Amino acid sequence: MNEDAKTRIEKMLREAGPILKKLDQPVVVPPQVLARLRAAKEKKFPTWTELTAKEMEPLLLSVLAKGQMDGFDIISKLEKAHIRIKGTGEAVNYGVLSKLVSAGHVQVDLEDRGGQMRKFYRLTEDGRGLLKKAEAPELQTLVASVLAAG
Repeated sequence: MNEDAKTRIEKMLREAGPILKKLDQPVVVPPQVLARLRAAKEKKFPTWTELTAKEMEPLLLSVLAKGQMDGFDIISKLEKAHIRIKGTGEAVNYGVLSKLVSAGHVQVDLEDRGGQMRKFYRLTEDGRGLLKKAEAPELQTLVASVLAAG
């Protein structure tokens, strides 16, 4: 290494000295931040109920039995109730809805909302009949949690 490089390195180390000393000091965390971190650590996070797409069908039918909704509202209610399809994203919920529409269990109505067309899903009579066959206490518990989630 030549003298010029050594001189530059020594100069950089001298300039970095005060900065390195500051980094060596303990970090002071404000008490309110510590309290929030402790509270978050102690908080019990809700677990998700994961259903297969097939298991999701009667749940969606039950939710729609309470009235017509758009896809976003349905997915929001499921998320708030911590219910999701196993290992997938929310787009699969639309796939399940599409399957129910194709089967004639759900009908789609298009409505103009402020210049924007939106799809609203509602249960058909065929869907109500299918739902009566699928009703079970476990399903009603899930439906209640979805509807209570807002």
